[in-house]
Amino acid sequence: LGKACVPRAATLPVKVDVLLPSAGGVCFVEEPPCAGMTTSSIALGGTFDHLHNGHKRLLTVAAHVARDDVLVGIPAPAMLAKKSHRRKIESFEARSQRVESVLRQLGCTARIRTVRIRDAAGPLTAERRIRTILVTSENLGMAHEINVQRR
Repeated sequence: LGKACVPRAATLPVKVDVLLPSAGGVCFVEEPPCAGMTTSSIALGGTFDHLHNGHKRLLTVAAHVARDDVLVGIPAPAMLAKKSHRRKIESFEARSQRVESVLRQLGCTARIRTVRIRDAAGPLTAERRIRTILVTSENLGMAHEINVQRR
């Protein structure tokens, strides 16, 4: 992303998608001048079990923003141990295939990689090609921590 978009704290929406360039800064997807921006590569993560509107929104943003690479971290079973209804969560393979399918249906032309993650950072601390992290505002603190580890 060429510019970081940081609205004043008083204007921060409660639940929005956030693009976090690895160089620092924050871009809220719904706020100009961030709308219409692209990045060469983007990473996002989630359980992606029984896709709901929140999942679809993240995948839609990734599909439309990434030009070259989309990296999707999907938790391994050990990360899901504390989740309620963990026994009903689909296999990694099923979740991975669905994520790839939805991204393609959304018109994603970038290379898609789904990876099994064992911690919140996944491969991001070592993966230097990823330029942008896509999170919800609920996970912004974690994304900032990942960026600090990446420096």
